[in-house]
Amino acid sequence: MSSSRFLPPALLAIAALCSANAVFAECSHHLLVSGYFSSNVVVFDACTGVKLRDLDTSGRISGAQAVRLGSDGRLYVVSEGNDRILRYDASTYAFVDTFAQLDSNIDPTGLDFGPDDDVYVASYSNDTVLRLSDQTGALLDLALPAGSGIDGPDNGMAFGPDGLLYVPGYDSDSVLRMNVFTNDIQPSFIPARSGGLNAARTILFEPGGQTFLVTGELSGAVYRYRLSDGGLVERLISGLQRPTGMALAQDGSLLVLAQPNERVYRFERQSGTPMGSLLDASTSGIDGGTFLTLVPNPALAVDASQIGTQYWVAGSGTAQDRVVDLEMISATGTVFGENFDPGSVVRKRWGSMRVRFIDCDRAEFSYASEGPDSANFGSLTYEVFRVLGSEAAVACRTQGFDRVPGYGWMSGTWFSPARSGEGLLLEVAADGTAVAAFFTHLPEGF
Repeated sequence: MSSSRFLPPALLAIAALCSANAVFAECSHHLLVSGYFSSNVVVFDACTGVKLRDLDTSGRISGAQAVRLGSDGRLYVVSEGNDRILRYDASTYAFVDTFAQLDSNIDPTGLDFGPDDDVYVASYSNDTVLRLSDQTGALLDLALPAGSGIDGPDNGMAFGPDGLLYVPGYDSDSVLRMNVFTNDIQPSFIPARSGGLNAARTILFEPGGQTFLVTGELSGAVYRYRLSDGGLVERLISGLQRPTGMALAQDGSLLVLAQPNERVYRFERQSGTPMGSLLDASTSGIDGGTFLTLVPNPALAVDASQIGTQYWVAGSGTAQDRVVDLEMISATGTVFGENFDPGSVVRKRWGSMRVRFIDCDRAEFSYASEGPDSANFGSLTYEVFRVLGSEAAVACRTQGFDRVPGYGWMSGTWFSPARSGEGLLLEVAADGTAVAAFFTHLPEGF
C-alpha cells in the first residue's frame, strides 16, 4: 500500500510538481564549441551534449577561436580568418555587432577582459597582445610588444585570479606572464617544454587559486602548474589526440576538447580520471575544434533586477544581563551556487553590534563599523521589534521582563518598521553564547 494516500492533497501536489521539475528540468549551462576550419560556433546542452543550435549561420565567423562572456552580457567571439571580434547577445544568441575590425595581419586568437576593464587580444602572427577600448573596440596600444619572448600567442590567453596576464605560446611551447599595469614581463614563466609541454593552447585556472592547467596540443596532454612560480606539479592527463580547449563543467569535472575526432571528454579534475565522452562535435558540424566556453543557460538566467545592494554580515558574541554584544565579520571572495568555493572566502572584521533589550519584544540596536580594523560603514542606533513570537517570548511576557531567567527569549528576528528591508537574526543559547546575521544594504556609491 502506498504511503502517499495518507499525504494531504497540498503535499501531494507539491510532490508531483517537484517530480515533474526533476524530470523536465533544463540544464543550468550551455557549452559553446569553436570550430576553426568549419568557421562556426555550436551551442550544446552542457548536461546531455545535445546540439541546441549554431551561434551564427550568416558566414560572419571565419576561423573561430576564443569565446568569452563579457560583463555587458555579450559573447565576444574571436574570428581569426577575417581579423574580427564579433559580439552576440548572451541571452538570445543574436548577433549584436562587430566590436573590432583589426588589421589584416593580426590573426587574433585569444581574448580576455583585463582588471582595467579593457579588452586584451592575442595576435598569433605578430607575437603581441593588443589592448582595445572596452567602450569602442578601438586599439589603445600594444600591451605586450613583439620580441617579448613568446612565439605564437594562442587562444587560451587569460587573466588569472592574481590579476596577471598569462599567455600560452603555441610555437614556443611556453607560457608568458605579465603585469599589465607595471609592464613587468616573465617570458618563461613556464619554460619551453616544461614537463614535455608542446604547443601550449588553453589555460584554465583551478578553484582555490593555487594551480592552473595547460593543454599541450602536440604532446597530447594536460599539465598542472603552480600559480606562484610556474613550477610543474604533474602531467595530469596523457594519451589525448591534440587536446585544445578546456572548461570547468557545472559539476566541477574537467571538459577537454580533442582533435581530430572533435570529442569533448570529461575527467575528474583533481585526479585526471576519465569519466567518458560528453559529446561528438563533428556530428554537429565542428571541424578543427579550438575552444570551449561554458555559459549560463539564457532560459534560466538570473533576474538581474534582483541583484542590487543587498549586503549581510554575521558574527558571534555573548549575552549578559539584558545586553548582547557581538563582533561581526564580512565574507567575500566566492560566488553563489554550484561554483561556491569555501577555500576562496576571505573573512574580515566588519565592526561590532549591541542589542540592549527594553522589554520582551523591543530592543535598542546599535552598530559601530569605524576605524582601521573595520569596514568603515559608520555607526547608528535605533529601536527594533520582534517579528515573530515564540514560546520563550511568551514566557518572558508571562513572567515579566525583569524576572524572566536565562537568555532564550532574546532569540528571534528583529527589525525596525522605519527601516523595512533591513533586519537582524539573533540566536542566544542558554549559556549566553550568541550568533547573529545582520541583513542590510551597501553604502551609497557601491
